[in-house]
Amino acid sequence: MKYLKQAFLPLREFRSLSEANTQLRQWILAEAGNRLHGTTREQPLALFESVEKAQLLGRLPDVPPELAVWATLKVHRDAHVQFEKAYYSVPFRLLGQTLWLKATADVVRLYQAREPSSNVGEIGTSRSFAPLPCSTRSSEHSPSMSGTRTAISSAKRSPQP
Repeated sequence: MKYLKQAFLPLREFRSLSEANTQLRQWILAEAGNRLHGTTREQPLALFESVEKAQLLGRLPDVPPELAVWATLKVHRDAHVQFEKAYYSVPFRLLGQTLWLKATADVVRLYQAREPSSNVGEIGTSRSFAPLPCSTRSSEHSPSMSGTRTAISSAKRSPQP
């Protein structure tokens, strides 16, 4: 870093990060990589090619790693979990339980444990209320829904003034 700061930075001006990267790459390939290093007494680029690149750096995996955020969430009384200001519905049989949530760039998945075999369901990338395909909202599963339906049906039957 000391060599970079003393030999490269004071002599140049940059208008953008891409311009700085371009100039730095050219400088490394033309000057810095071919000089005689003070500690190793070898050229840095030649040493990199013969030792580090050939022996120490392995191949990248064919499939890139999946970047994900894991969180534990408790199922609320309304059969929803909340993650990053979004609500996701889950089956009513999971009320009060703690679930694992795995969020990637494409999808949100819920698990009863961190095991894929206990997958509760897969959710899209919604930012509001998003039901799971396996969740149900019928009066037999939800006590609050039966009360709401009763109130609506009685309101429709009562005479209007």
